[in-house]
Amino acid sequence: MFGAAATFQIARQNSGGTATTNMTSFHPVPFFGESIQTEIAEIGFDSMRGRFDEWETRQGMISVAGDVSFRPQPEVLPAFFYGLTGTISSTAVGSATRHIFMPTQDEFGPDLDLVPWTVELFKDNQLAYQYMDGQINRLALECRGGQLLQATANIMARTSSGKAETTPTYRTGTEWAWNQASVSLGGQAYPNLETVTFTFDNALEFVPLLNGTQFASRIKRGGFRTLRIAGTLDLPVTSGFGLWDDFRTGTQRQLIVTWTQGTAISSGWFHTVQIDIPIFRFSRWQAAAGNPGRITAAFDGRAVFSTGSNTLFQLSVVNSWVSY
Repeated sequence: MFGAAATFQIARQNSGGTATTNMTSFHPVPFFGESIQTEIAEIGFDSMRGRFDEWETRQGMISVAGDVSFRPQPEVLPAFFYGLTGTISSTAVGSATRHIFMPTQDEFGPDLDLVPWTVELFKDNQLAYQYMDGQINRLALECRGGQLLQATANIMARTSSGKAETTPTYRTGTEWAWNQASVSLGGQAYPNLETVTFTFDNALEFVPLLNGTQFASRIKRGGFRTLRIAGTLDLPVTSGFGLWDDFRTGTQRQLIVTWTQGTAISSGWFHTVQIDIPIFRFSRWQAAAGNPGRITAAFDGRAVFSTGSNTLFQLSVVNSWVSY
């Protein structure tokens, strides 16, 4: 089978342990790469028996994990934002809908920290792979000059099985491009970013229990939720901000990046995705002059929890899809 014939779709579950079967609930995702696999750990016997040879093994925990990479589209991206944050608030704005996502401070349930998703992946010309109780562990959004916006989601799931393949109905939508991005730092426009990558990490881990099953019984947090930001800045002769001083002194500012498409959904409302970080802090700044070309600065930074906004970050999408 050719890779071009592979399909990927995701649907929210109402509860853990019950896969979504209603095909109209699925969000088909035009993707360009994936590495989601079922893995079975091996448990080696380490008792010595007077032999020099490795002894037999037994099956250990069964787990499902991997990445899917795609170009975000207006009606697809909110499903991943919902899975990442665990919350959604949708409001009608004209004939469009604005969806806001704030990181949850609650657990979805005793076995799963976040909203569970059913994943269907068809790629081998036989059965489709169905993964139940999927969790969005990490999500990276990468924007590069001259390129389309790229997303990579790391998905963990509790179970895997085979099912008959279903043909997805893709929605019409256009990917966001680099020239549709605008950056605000400290409340002022900052036009000198060449690349920027946001990596949201829920720090989830599999938890096997002594309950008679080989699958991981729970997927729970093993650390703090984090948001890391990395990128490259062009260094013009005159810069509007002393970002080197920000790094050196630990100055913290609000960082907002917005991608807006040009065709209006309704009057004043466009297909938009926005990342709002109330408190952004540089953690690394590296400007090097190593050749005759122009000088750029590579940087790393992180989001700091804002007590004023009561959040680490806020995500929002404006599109024409009403509910997720």
